[in-house]
Amino acid sequence: MGSLAKLKDAIEETILEYNRYRSSEVEAKLILIKDNIIEMEFRGTFCYTCGFYDYFEDHGIMLEEKGIYAKMEDILEIEDGGIVRFRVMDEITQRDEKGEVSGESI
Repeated sequence: MGSLAKLKDAIEETILEYNRYRSSEVEAKLILIKDNIIEMEFRGTFCYTCGFYDYFEDHGIMLEEKGIYAKMEDILEIEDGGIVRFRVMDEITQRDEKGEVSGESI
């Protein structure tokens, strides 16, 4: 993606869009951008029948639509949500049978 400032701008834009459509159930917040790691907090009531992890995966898809290829690495479940770590990849090289991204990290 290039510079850290461009990355942060794209992530913040994605968070605004994400929260616009999902804030009735979940709100996303940026915690950290360091090197190729993005940590985000997701809190809310969640629709558990929709799939708890789907909310995090949706954010990854929205990042991808902005040209940021990020793979979910870790999810720490907290009382009313989760802290999710994404690793930014320099490109998508392939998707496995589950649709997960593999590639080289930046």
